[in-house]
Amino acid sequence: RYVIEEKLGAGGYGQVYRARQEPLGRLVAIKVLLASTAALAPDAKDRFFREAHLAMRLEHPNTVRVLDIGTTDHGLPFIVWELLRGRTLGDHIEVSGPMTDAQVRRVTTQILKSLMEAHALGVVHRDIKPANIFVTSHPGEELFVKLLDFGIAKDLAAPGSSATLHEAVQALRG
Repeated sequence: RYVIEEKLGAGGYGQVYRARQEPLGRLVAIKVLLASTAALAPDAKDRFFREAHLAMRLEHPNTVRVLDIGTTDHGLPFIVWELLRGRTLGDHIEVSGPMTDAQVRRVTTQILKSLMEAHALGVVHRDIKPANIFVTSHPGEELFVKLLDFGIAKDLAAPGSSATLHEAVQALRG
């Protein structure tokens, strides 16, 4: 279903590739669990799929979209994401220099909108940093950001969660 075109990068326990979804011809990003991680950590596949299922619940335009999940022919789980064009917020600042106050407000507002949806669904990201915020363009939007990487997110609505949703909301309010 997917033809790998190029490796885009690697993270703590997965590699990300640009691929073409066939027969649609749509370009996508595919994150595949590393075989070494799957072999060393018995719960790695469960954690990987948990990330996918958490992210699939999120639909805000400022959150990266999950398009598909599956398992390779070698038994490694993968997540198919929308392919984003641009760079991380950290890279953007390094290349373009400091942002203006107006740009900071614009980017921060978009991040908070993504987090508002996640929190309303009981999902706490827990890894907000410039590397997990992607700056891209969108028609009519010069600085459009997408929140990435729900790999260590906490699902407060899951059975057995250590906190109730009410307790989480109270904690977020300070």
